Amino acid sequence: MYTNPEFQKILQKIPENYRDDIKQEAALKLLEMPCPKVVELFSKNNLFSYVNGLCYHIAVDKRHPLSINFRSIQERKAEEYVSTKTDLPTLPDSYSDQAKKILSEKNKNEHEYLEQLVFLKYAELGSARKVAEHFKISRYYVDNIVKKVKAELKCTLLQ
Repeated sequence: MYTNPEFQKILQKIPENYRDDIKQEAALKLLEMPCPKVVELFSKNNLFSYVNGLCYHIAVDKRHPLSINFRSIQERKAEEYVSTKTDLPTLPDSYSDQAKKILSEKNKNEHEYLEQLVFLKYAELGSARKVAEHFKISRYYVDNIVKKVKAELKCTLLQ
């Protein structure tokens, strides 16, 4: 199976540092199968297509340990690359001071106070999902509040 030209052709589509792991995982799965099942696949000329599907499944399954490991490595590499290539602009401290001042002046009623609280927690946690879990409210609601407060701050700060 390892030397089959069609199998090698398929493996060429997989990133090089991931190929050996997928080949080994496919071999391990074949060895774990009952012998009569492997013999049946071979006798019906379905062994190659079975291994092909097995390799595909290993490569694309979001829950497979190899796929998870590969994705996390790729994501880390991408983050490192982006961080080295771009200097992210930073806002002047005066903008952040103005934004805090605007938010503190804004809490005139209960609804605006809630918006301020949610937005400040969003700034702290950095994720609408985490804020929604923290306050046990809908993520959709958090997204709407964050969008609204950001728009209001932009309008006020850029005037």
